[in-house]
Order: sequence, then structure tokens, then C-alpha cells
Amino acid sequence: MEHIVIEIPQGRDVVKSLINLARSRQAGLTVLSGSGLVSDVTFLFPETRVIGFPVEGPFNIISLTGTYINPYICQASPSLLNIASSNSYFSIFVSNGDEGHVYGGIVKGKIMAASKVLITAALIKNPNFHRFGNVGGSLHEMPNDRLQVINNGRLEDESNNFTNTYD
Repeated sequence: MEHIVIEIPQGRDVVKSLINLARSRQAGLTVLSGSGLVSDVTFLFPETRVIGFPVEGPFNIISLTGTYINPYICQASPSLLNIASSNSYFSIFVSNGDEGHVYGGIVKGKIMAASKVLITAALIKNPNFHRFGNVGGSLHEMPNDRLQVINNGRLEDESNNFTNTYD
């Protein structure tokens, strides 16, 4: 894992810049924090998972976090990739300063830098994926991306819910 600080110039798409950096470094990326001014942020409606409302700034970044899983360097759990469309998941909270409005949520689209944006992140070269499930009230690691469930007192794999394309 390599900790880095990324400077994204005004007028660039923050999310696209982060994903392109991870791809060029052949790594996954986890955003720890961000600061600066952004505009043109489009959020996702969490209930329907469709593009929600765009907001136009400039806005101050209050919080920026996210993850990009590079599919070219690792084999992530198929169920994880179903959660994070396009192998990425970013969340941002922004404020418009004096007016006191705060917007935030899951990003679905662009985040345009309205000034220099600084990102603190970690590049991850060889990630390991572990999946845990609740079995009989206890937390257990689940092998082979299969969620084990108790069915009529028997422990069974719920393998029909997942497609493993990496065999």
C-alpha cells in the first residue's frame, strides 16, 4: 500500500482523474479525504439506485471518500462488484458556505474541480478480499464467495445467488 496526495487542477473531473491514476499505476485506490472547491456534482438516489439530482456549485468539500477496485489487477468478489457499479464507489458531502446548505451522498457521475482539489489516498497493488457472514449468531469468514445460511437447522451454501466468473 502506498499513501499519496493527489492534486487535481481546476476544470478536471475528480472521479475520472482518480480512476485514471489508479489504472495507470495498476492499482486499486481508496480515497481517505479531499479538500477544495467543486461544482457540478451528481448524486445517486439510494432507494432506486438511479441518477438523482445534480447540484451546481461552487461548493466546499466537507468529506470525500471512496474506493476504486481495478478489475485488471485483482479478482474481486462478484457480489462486491454488484454493489459497486463500474468497480467504484464514491461519497461526497459539500457545503455552499455562507448559505448553510449541505448536500451529500453517493456520487453517480462527475465531480468537477472548481479550484485545485487535494486528495489523500492509498494505492493498493495486491488487495485481498474477505467476506464475513452471520452463522448462528456468530461472525464467520465465508470461503469461495458463498454465503452460508441455516436452513431448517442445516448449514448450506447460498451459492445460487452468486456467479463466480473466476473459476
